[in-house]
Amino acid sequence: MPLLPLLALDRLGATLFERWGKLDMLVGNAGLLGVLTPLAHVDPKEWNRVMAVNVTANWRLIRSMDPLLRASGAGRVAFITSSVGHRAPMRAYWGPYAISKAAMEALARTYAVETAGTGTTVMVANPGALRTKMRAQAFP
Repeated sequence: MPLLPLLALDRLGATLFERWGKLDMLVGNAGLLGVLTPLAHVDPKEWNRVMAVNVTANWRLIRSMDPLLRASGAGRVAFITSSVGHRAPMRAYWGPYAISKAAMEALARTYAVETAGTGTTVMVANPGALRTKMRAQAFP
């Protein structure tokens, strides 16, 4: 993911603050499957791209939106995940995606603990199998 969209996430919070002063709900739903291949064959650029979308973008959203969610007094945050991040046994060749989803879930759980008692509620939701382009890519 190029740096510019990530920087735009950083500016988004300030823009929303200027307009509304708070944020009642945030849904982290971006996801990138990446290449299905053995871990030893993953290109570093591909690894970074998957981590940027699935983990780093969600962290930047938290950084940018946290003050707005707290200002709401009843902010709600939902991160969309997949069973691949915690399934046992793991799927072979799904390394970057599975690892990034596990990291995103840890990010969400950490944020949930850090916002306990503030009125902000954080959840991780797994909607199950959905008919999406990503699913078609994973299961042609």
